[in-house]
Amino acid sequence: MKHLLDNVSGTTTALWNAVNKIYGNNTYSITVSGSGKVFLERGFTTEIIAEGNERIQTVLRKLINHTRIDTDQCPRCGLPQMDPKRRRNALSRVGNVYVCETCGMDEALRAVNGLTVPADKWPIK
Repeated sequence: MKHLLDNVSGTTTALWNAVNKIYGNNTYSITVSGSGKVFLERGFTTEIIAEGNERIQTVLRKLINHTRIDTDQCPRCGLPQMDPKRRRNALSRVGNVYVCETCGMDEALRAVNGLTVPADKWPIK
C-alpha cells in the first residue's frame, strides 16, 4: 500500500523546506488528504493556499524569490488577498501596515501563543 506522503513530490518537499528556512517553521504546511490530494496551508489557520504539487511549487517559488504578483498582494504572506478597501484588511501587530484578513487572524493566534513572524521574514519588504 502506498503511503500518503508519497504523493508529495521531492521537489515540493525541497521547496517547502527552503520556505521554512526563510519564514520559519509552522508558517506554511503541506498536508495530504485521505484521498491523496496534496495541499499547501498557511499557519494556524489551515487556509488552503494551493492544491497539487505543481501549483504548490509555483507558490513556494514565488515565496522564495519574494516575487510580487500584483498590488493587491499581502506584504506578510505574499499572496494576492488584500481587499481593495484598505480599512477592510487587518492592521498588523508587527508594524503600522495592513495585511490580509487571514494574516491578521494568524498574527492574533500567534500572539496568544507568544509567537510572531518578524517583518524581516515577510516575503515583501
